[in-house]
Amino acid sequence: CPVDDGKLLDALAKEGILGGLPIADGSILWCVTEKNTKEDMDKYTRTNVLRHLSALRAVSEPKKLIFSDENGLYRMAVPNGDVEITHHLNADEAHVRFICPDPRMYGTEYTVSVGTTARSVTVLGSAPTKGVVVTVTATPSSAGAWRITDSTTGEYMELTGLTTGTTHAITIDCDTRTVTVDGDSQRHISAASDWLTLAPGVHSLRVTVGSGTASVKYREMWW
Repeated sequence: CPVDDGKLLDALAKEGILGGLPIADGSILWCVTEKNTKEDMDKYTRTNVLRHLSALRAVSEPKKLIFSDENGLYRMAVPNGDVEITHHLNADEAHVRFICPDPRMYGTEYTVSVGTTARSVTVLGSAPTKGVVVTVTATPSSAGAWRITDSTTGEYMELTGLTTGTTHAITIDCDTRTVTVDGDSQRHISAASDWLTLAPGVHSLRVTVGSGTASVKYREMWW
């Protein structure tokens, strides 16, 4: 195939033929791609942008908003509906505004076991924890009470009115401020109790009334 002044290659490029590779018998193996105009590519790109934006607009509850430079931290966010699309020569750019009901960033979730012996717990982060949930199969005291105490802060949570001489499945959710005992959501928590917050730092946790090993779950939070 003779080499010309470029007209042949220009003509081939217009048909989507990228180039040729000489092979042993003197013929040329031509490399061909699907022919797409710039208008086709722009339409495809914008269609995909609009499809993703449509999916975002359908989000009504806060979801994880993750940034690659935040070392695994994330925010809970929901798009507020404001979208700005900028068309560039080779790409489209979309700006989406989000609302974060909770200004903190969410970190790692931890679970620690706490019994009648003091347990030292180091809470990381720079903001009070979220999602503190205490679950335990507890044996109440002879007065029908069970208590878990943070000796560092003096906070404690005490349940009263429990049946003595038996064990109870207890769940305490400090975020929703709810307590269930054996599946019953009647309020058993004493009026003097606190809802554990676990600020960053070292805490000494212990079951101080009654017995049973509690599972304390929390998530570190960051400003």
